[in-house]
Amino acid sequence: MMDSILYVVVAILGLSTLIIIHEFGHFIVARAFGMRARVFSVGFGPTVAQWRPKGGETVYQIAAIPVLAYVNIAGMDPREPADPHDRGSYKNASLLARLFVISGGPLANYVAAMAIAFVLFAAGGVAAVVPRGLEVVERTAAAQAGIRSGDRIVRVDGAEIRDFDHFATTIAQSNGRSLHFVLQRGDARIERDVTPRLDATSRRYRVGVTPFVAYAPITLRGAALRAMEVPAHMAVESVKGLKKMLVGSQRGRLMGPVGIVNEMVHEARRGWRDWLWMLCGLSVGLFFLNFLPIPALDGGRAVFLGYEMLLRRKLPPRFEYAAVAVSMVLLLGVAAVVMVFDVRNWH
Repeated sequence: MMDSILYVVVAILGLSTLIIIHEFGHFIVARAFGMRARVFSVGFGPTVAQWRPKGGETVYQIAAIPVLAYVNIAGMDPREPADPHDRGSYKNASLLARLFVISGGPLANYVAAMAIAFVLFAAGGVAAVVPRGLEVVERTAAAQAGIRSGDRIVRVDGAEIRDFDHFATTIAQSNGRSLHFVLQRGDARIERDVTPRLDATSRRYRVGVTPFVAYAPITLRGAALRAMEVPAHMAVESVKGLKKMLVGSQRGRLMGPVGIVNEMVHEARRGWRDWLWMLCGLSVGLFFLNFLPIPALDGGRAVFLGYEMLLRRKLPPRFEYAAVAVSMVLLLGVAAVVMVFDVRNWH
């Protein structure tokens, strides 16, 4: 029980850290352009501790629920009265400055993804898949059958296995019946009977193994170069995935915070590399998601600024606030429905 709670705490802290980085991105860019940040808060709810530097304008605080974060920048709320003489207000900043502030959060997540990837490459090396090698996940059918990480799969039910994709297909088509495995462990051949289990998330039969990966050291320069490529590749794959979902060629599954934490718990159980790679992917996901043209997100505000750039006039504050409010209600509604399914699929 304590083990499970620890993994959940680690997962929540990881997700919260990405949100804090996102808000810090908005904050640091706003300050760079001379805008006034009233509050930078880690967490929500009643204030537990706060600090305001001498001569500073920003109150830094920790709230009672120390997850997620927010920053309050003067003038960002459309309903806020506009003082044309307030040089620290978002409303009075140049269009380019406002665009940079809006982009600061998602770009901070993009940079964070590069930093995580750099740590993974610099500390863990470059991965190379071992042909037909298996990495066993704890407390799964494969682990309980006595299969170990590093074993190589030879045959399943008498059929020779060509590669891991062939192996995964064989397991998925088992319909839950017991399978006879022949494996190579060093110089010895071993045999095990394994019964695949139905995965609640993917609805596919699995035994709890992934391809075995060996890691080779890499120079810091090489790690940095590879780290710069990773977020771009992930972002492109996100765009491709969204396109396939929109045209109906690929089914997707929405996940809210509960579902994300659930998946992060599973990755944490598999090891620090898997957990950090998921954190890297989530950071890119926040970059991509927040640039979608939805009024309640950063991308929606960027669209409003694009309107101002093209037509040389600002949107009416009431319209901007109404658009943000309506889209926020819709997003919260979707999030509530997604949360119900995430709770049901928790495992």
